[in-house]
Amino acid sequence: MDIINSIRRLFSIEIVAEIKEPNCTLRIYQKRKERVLTYITPSATTIFSKLENNTIYTHSYWDFFMPLPAMYTAPRVLVIGLGGGTIPYQLEKLYSNISIDAVEIDPNMIALSKQFLPEQLHANLINADGLEYVKNTPNTYDLIILDAFHKHLEIPKDFFSDEFIENASRALSETGMLAINYTFTMGNSIGLNLHISKLKKHFSIYIVRPSNLSGNYIIICSKRFTKEAFVRIVDERFSSKEALHISKGYKQMRMR
Repeated sequence: MDIINSIRRLFSIEIVAEIKEPNCTLRIYQKRKERVLTYITPSATTIFSKLENNTIYTHSYWDFFMPLPAMYTAPRVLVIGLGGGTIPYQLEKLYSNISIDAVEIDPNMIALSKQFLPEQLHANLINADGLEYVKNTPNTYDLIILDAFHKHLEIPKDFFSDEFIENASRALSETGMLAINYTFTMGNSIGLNLHISKLKKHFSIYIVRPSNLSGNYIIICSKRFTKEAFVRIVDERFSSKEALHISKGYKQMRMR
């Protein structure tokens, strides 16, 4: 244990908070330049949320949801899968007129998000199953962001069922979008084309890849907007040097 603590001190790694669950540990680390919330099992450690110091940009997949609310005057957003709250935090910092509901199935994750973020969210945090929430909600959203995982890198398969896709489409406005963080692994790469074929029954499908080194794909399922509309918004709102990675990703987005 002394060796581990010495390594942590050497690399300026501090454990901020942790909660032990039956099969895993949820732990927040503060590093020199960033804070991360991790999901730890005996076989692997996965980062569920990240924030860099002194900026809203993570330079990872979370950033690529940031342009989407700009397509609306007063965006109504549903986030499924809170994690540490990176996505709601970024969106609240960017958009003063945004309304966010965030659904998280694990109450411990909601508790840790309040210690992970530098300030309290204005978002409505809901402890519920995202599948059931979308099925039963009377609300209408402009944007639904799906960032829910289990077993590290797998989206629960029910989120690609015909029932969920139909419920999500119903819960969206006439110009609404469903945006999905899809992690490309050997286990779920085969199913991607099947998932897309189901989504195409209701939406036009676009793929944004955060970087060539990233295993994450952002699947944007749009009822109305074209690639040109997305690129135009990104050029208008994300042209700074710090946001060039977002601009590059959207200009390389492809339709499926």
